[in-house]
Amino acid sequence: MEEFRYDPLPINSNTPVIRLVTVVSAFEYTLTQVSLLDRPCYEALSYCWGNPSKRKSIVCNGRTLSITESLYNALRQLQLEHPVLWIDAICIDQSSSAEKGQQVPLMKNIYEAASRVLIWLGPIENHSGLGVIHSLLNAKDAQEAQDDQRSWLVLSEAERKGYGLPGLIQSVTDPAYKAFANLLERAWFTRIWIIQELAVSRDAIVMEGFYQCSWTDFITAVFYAETAKIPPFWKTYVPTMSIRNIEMARQAVKNGESTMLLALLLFYRRSSASNLRDKIYALCGLASDAGLDDLAVQIDYNIQPANLYRQVAIQILSKGRYLDILSVPRVPEPSDVGPLPSWVPDWSISDHSTSLRSATVLWFNFNATSKDEAYTLLQGNNNSVIGLAGEVIDNVSEVGDVYIDYTLGHNTRIQRFKGMARHEAAFNGWEKIARVHSGTKYWPTGEDILDAYWQTLIMGNVGDGYNATKQQFHQWKRLYPARIPNLLNSDWLQWMNLPVGLYVSISGIIISTFGHEYRHGPVVAFSKKLATTLHRRFFKTTKGYIGIGPRSLQKGDAVALFKGGMVPLVIRSLGDKWELVGDCYVHGIMHGEAYSAQRCSVLWIA
Repeated sequence: MEEFRYDPLPINSNTPVIRLVTVVSAFEYTLTQVSLLDRPCYEALSYCWGNPSKRKSIVCNGRTLSITESLYNALRQLQLEHPVLWIDAICIDQSSSAEKGQQVPLMKNIYEAASRVLIWLGPIENHSGLGVIHSLLNAKDAQEAQDDQRSWLVLSEAERKGYGLPGLIQSVTDPAYKAFANLLERAWFTRIWIIQELAVSRDAIVMEGFYQCSWTDFITAVFYAETAKIPPFWKTYVPTMSIRNIEMARQAVKNGESTMLLALLLFYRRSSASNLRDKIYALCGLASDAGLDDLAVQIDYNIQPANLYRQVAIQILSKGRYLDILSVPRVPEPSDVGPLPSWVPDWSISDHSTSLRSATVLWFNFNATSKDEAYTLLQGNNNSVIGLAGEVIDNVSEVGDVYIDYTLGHNTRIQRFKGMARHEAAFNGWEKIARVHSGTKYWPTGEDILDAYWQTLIMGNVGDGYNATKQQFHQWKRLYPARIPNLLNSDWLQWMNLPVGLYVSISGIIISTFGHEYRHGPVVAFSKKLATTLHRRFFKTTKGYIGIGPRSLQKGDAVALFKGGMVPLVIRSLGDKWELVGDCYVHGIMHGEAYSAQRCSVLWIA
């Protein structure tokens, strides 16, 4: 049988033409061209491509078409009940960069127009993870009917049974709940394209083998399992956070909220893409400013990713009011896109740091320079250097260790406890740098150095009130050396992989010993405030400022303020130019105390 060849789609047509797959028989299909303006009836598939080297063949228009094994497995399940489909790997000629450049901008419209989006998570592996969804929903309804907000950890065996939840032994032995936890780690949840595919959908169902449920039921069950701490919740915490982020995009579209491209790029930076250009292209359909009248991002699969990242950075800097793109955390790791200027974010690399200009952190309302003062962007001859008006205010003299989240990347208990030791050592080192026990005053603000220190730890987050937050710090500091805060945190078991009997015993001891105040009070509140400090370093400057900077910070780096930059930036001397290291919090200058527009001069950043 001959190999399938695509008939070209109309070029430069005002009519949005796509292809649709129609089932003829088992693994035999027809591919036809239709106009979206004709409102064709079809369902759109959202799935993970899988290993590109594992391939199967189907028959399409009487010829053989090679597809991935992952898609083949999906079609095996879909072909009986879903006769007309849009599937990117089949409906777009993947060998044609020109056609991808034409069709990819239509993908938002394609998923919007679909009668339903089918989320294919893959075949069942031993046991179905979706098989417990119904039980979880019933348990949630039963608890709500009793106005019972307690977690699984503190329910008695009889109460668990009454709600239809697994008992102590069952939580260890029942393969269904293990399958549920494993399901949340499927590759689909990590893909960047699925954010738009789900966000704009009219209706969506989740499929695992022959099991299926609505997306609404799925996330309701997932969020209930996480908040109720239903085993194995220590495995589902991180995946659940990812699912919450995916749902946030869906709710934003539903509520008509507008989100700028930079905010989307930053928020979904950890999502993966096999084509590094898609780290940007996959989010353009959701961005309010990616169109021709603004950033004018052109879908072009012939452009090198490094050039694309640079073009988008230039456009954002040229069109923006503030220098927020310079606050995107830089990652000191080898790049897959090749060398980039330091002012261009490398979107191909994931990062766990929080930008001080993140729109998702509501209390990041810094204005280290004037909010009403526009900046002028200057560009060097080779487009690799930019010039901005700014001033170096000080240099870094002491640097502490990085505050690393020991829950990430540590799979054994020994590794976790070693990570915890490094965690504590980092804070001890920070205290020595700040001289917190010296009893001196912090000269920029006149506060006691200890008060300046705890505010720096949480980068000024005193949203609970100054005195209340100070109390939270002292409670946290008193208990921290005993590791108790990590156990008391609402997610205190996410790092453990212990038998259920052990962690239930620990929880009982904690509950009976420390009670409600510590489980839900100051210690937890301060621990949560520290989340934005993760993957950063404490530092001190020559003049005596203290702050929190990027993890690649080094002794001798400069702290600078730029027109249009609402937060200080760390830069490193390259002779007559500077390298951007990242943004930073410096206690006592975050609201214009050290800024003077008259002292600014052009600093060139390479």
